[in-house]
Amino acid sequence: MEHGHATNRMPLRLASLIGIGASFLVISAAHAQFPNVFPVPSPSPVIDVADEFFGATIPDQDSAWVEGEVVEAELIRKIPARQGFGGNLGASSLYRIRLQVRRKLFGAEVPIESLLLKEVNLGGGGRWVEGVCRPPKSGDQVFARLLRDKTGEWSSDEMEIPQETERRRIDRMKCLIDSTDYPQVAHEMLAGCGDSDVDFALWCIHALTRVEGETSYELEKAYSRIWSHAPLPLLRTRLLQVLEMPETSDSCYLQATLSLKRIGASTDEADQFHQANCWRLQKYLSRSRDSLEENRGAFFAVLCEYAYYNETDERRRDILQILSKCAASQSAVQQAIAFRSASSLYSEENETLNDEILGIYRDHRPCDRRNYSLVYEYWTGLKNCMHSQAVRHNRIYDAGLEAFERELPAANAGEMRVITDCLARYAEDCRRHTTAWNQLSGWLQGLPALATTPDQRDSLEKMLLRLQISPANDRAT
Repeated sequence: MEHGHATNRMPLRLASLIGIGASFLVISAAHAQFPNVFPVPSPSPVIDVADEFFGATIPDQDSAWVEGEVVEAELIRKIPARQGFGGNLGASSLYRIRLQVRRKLFGAEVPIESLLLKEVNLGGGGRWVEGVCRPPKSGDQVFARLLRDKTGEWSSDEMEIPQETERRRIDRMKCLIDSTDYPQVAHEMLAGCGDSDVDFALWCIHALTRVEGETSYELEKAYSRIWSHAPLPLLRTRLLQVLEMPETSDSCYLQATLSLKRIGASTDEADQFHQANCWRLQKYLSRSRDSLEENRGAFFAVLCEYAYYNETDERRRDILQILSKCAASQSAVQQAIAFRSASSLYSEENETLNDEILGIYRDHRPCDRRNYSLVYEYWTGLKNCMHSQAVRHNRIYDAGLEAFERELPAANAGEMRVITDCLARYAEDCRRHTTAWNQLSGWLQGLPALATTPDQRDSLEKMLLRLQISPANDRAT
C-alpha cells in the first residue's frame, strides 16, 4: 500500500503508520546468539497502554497482566534464531519460573499466590540492549502477562522488568480504572489527554473516543461507565485544546486529530481544527534538520492523509501552500516531506486543485538525485497522483507521463530503479481498471527510445518484460 492512498482511512494503530520515536536497538554478538532475556529495566514499556485496543485487555477473562516477584527461575533450554510466520524470530530462552503474584493489574482474576509457570519463552523479540541483559533471578520485580488454558492452568508469554516511570503510569491508570467515582475519573482522563506522559495521554484519548455503532463490545465494557461523564462535545473541546498546546507531542497531536475526525466537529470547531493544523505544520518545519530527519516527514504525511482526505478544497489548498514552500527549498528533508504528502490532498472533483498538486512535482526537482529517499518520495508521490486519476476518473494523467518523459534521460542508476518500479505499478493499476490501456501501453513501448545510456534502456526493457509488453522495434545501434 502506498503512503498517500490507504484503502482504510482510519489506521488500526497509529504507531504502526508513523513510527514516531521508534529506535533500532543494537544487539551484541553474544546476546544476538542467545540473549540473556531480561533487559534491566525494559527499554520500552512492558504493557503497551498506548495501543488503540489496549482497553480490550481490561475486561478480558482469559488473560491478565499482573505485577509479581520471581521466586525461582530455571533455564530449560535455549532456542536458536529461526524463521517464523511473517519474518525471522530471534534466539530466545525457555524458562520454568515460579512467580509470586503481588496484584492483578488488568484482565482476569488471578490468585494472589505463588504460580509455577512451566514454560516462559523469554527473548527473541529483538528488543534486548547490549550491556543490560541477564538471566531472570529470584527477587526480580516484574510485569507479566498470564494466559489461562481450558484446564485453568496459567502460563506466561510476556515477562519483563518495567522502568519506574512505567510503574507510576500503571499505578495511575489502575487507580482510575478501579475507581467508582466516575465523574472524577472522566475529569482526570479529559485532563490526561494533554498529559506530559505521552503513553498515558494516548490511553486517555483512545479510551474516551467512541463512535456509535463502531466501538467494540470489549471497549464499551471497559469504559462505558466513564463515557456518560465525558460527553462528546466536551471531549471535542478538550482535544482542540490539546492541538493548540505547543508542548503536545507529535504522536498525541496525531491521535487527537484522528479522534476529532472520527467523532466529527461543528463548523466552528472545524475552522479551529484547521488553523491548529496549519500552525503545527509551520512549527514542525522550524525544527532542526536532525529532528526532521529522524521522523522522515511521517507527521506531515499522516496528518495530510488522515485529516484532509474529506476536507474542503480551500483547506487543502492552505496545506498545499505550506508544502509548496517545502518543495521549493534546497533541503532534502523538507522536499521529501512535500513530495510524500502532496498527493494525499488529491481532490475528487476539483481539477484546478489537482493541477496545483501536480505542480509540486512538475515545477520542482529533487535537490539531490543521489539521495535515494528523496528520489523515492518524488517519484512515488507523482505516481500516486497518477494512480488517483486512473482509479477514480478512469483516465491517463498525461501531465504525469510528461514529467516522466522529461526527467528520464537524466536519471542515474538508482533513480532508474525507482522510475521503472513506479511506472510498472502505475501501468498495472491502469490495466486492472482498463484505463486507456492501449494508449498507455503504446507510450510505454516508446520509452526505451528516450534512454541516453545502455543501462537506462536495459532497465526500461526489463520493465516492459515485467508488464508483458513488447518493446518497439527501434533499438538504437
